[in-house]
Amino acid sequence: MNISWMKMMSYIMLIFSYNILMFSESFFLLWFSFEMNLLSFLYIIWKEKNFCTVNSMIKYFIIQSFSSMIFLVVLMLSEVIQLMYLMLNFISLIMLFKMGLFPFMFWLPDVVEGLSWESMILFLTGQKIIPMYVIMMMDMFYMNEIIYMTMIVGLIMMFNQISLRKFLVYSSLIHSGWMLVAVKINFYYFLLYMVIYMFIMYSMLNMKNLDSFMQYKYMNNMKMFTMIIIFLNLSGLPPFLGFFSKIIVLLNMYSMYLVMMMVLVLLSILSSYIYMNYIMMIFYNKKYYDNKNINMYNIMVLMFITMLLMLFLLLML
Repeated sequence: MNISWMKMMSYIMLIFSYNILMFSESFFLLWFSFEMNLLSFLYIIWKEKNFCTVNSMIKYFIIQSFSSMIFLVVLMLSEVIQLMYLMLNFISLIMLFKMGLFPFMFWLPDVVEGLSWESMILFLTGQKIIPMYVIMMMDMFYMNEIIYMTMIVGLIMMFNQISLRKFLVYSSLIHSGWMLVAVKINFYYFLLYMVIYMFIMYSMLNMKNLDSFMQYKYMNNMKMFTMIIIFLNLSGLPPFLGFFSKIIVLLNMYSMYLVMMMVLVLLSILSSYIYMNYIMMIFYNKKYYDNKNINMYNIMVLMFITMLLMLFLLLML
């Protein structure tokens, strides 16, 4: 079979694995969609055929196969052991492991480093749809803590990150936190957030020759402008597209999760501060900022401004 046809079939199977969600009436059908999704994505990775890619593919296969096996075992045990609430929470942990969210994000950077840009973006976006759907069906008593810690770890790891790939990985943790909030409210809002996030991320394909922020000096003006726009979108600043995905989530969680909304606004502005540091580095063509530029005084001032903005937002609502 022609390679292009095999590649096309892999994407068709990948899309079909997402469509199974609409017709799934049991966890076993969801397990089947996981396996179809895994095989399709593995072939998309495998087409690169270099050592780093094969290494990432093997790691990803082991992690996903192990988590799927545990998922299947838990499903079988649930038929015997009448501890449904415990089982549902355990399934939620398996989904977090599949996506590489807190406290299981240790494997993400190693896998991403060997992927092509196309595979990496698909890995950071579309591969989260099925696990997020499963989490929506669960009732995790520790969901809020998972969301906060996922975003906080993403923020910490983004500080002074030189590798663009790793920066995007840790940035995806912050957006995954927003997606968990969205799926907690309504799966439709999650899909809307995911579509916008995928659109922003696929804009990064123009940057696929840039693996490190130390290479910014080799970018032409058009690429520099494109990267700045992408970062502004990822930061969620108005009037860019990323802002609308966040404001939709915030407006729909106001009546139910007021405290969480305030925390999310605070974390969002802190992440915007980090993005702006990188934008300044690119725009002014200076050396990479070190830790001295991100001191506690700046953070405290930013947090104070954030609280004032949040108060203004609450009064407006």
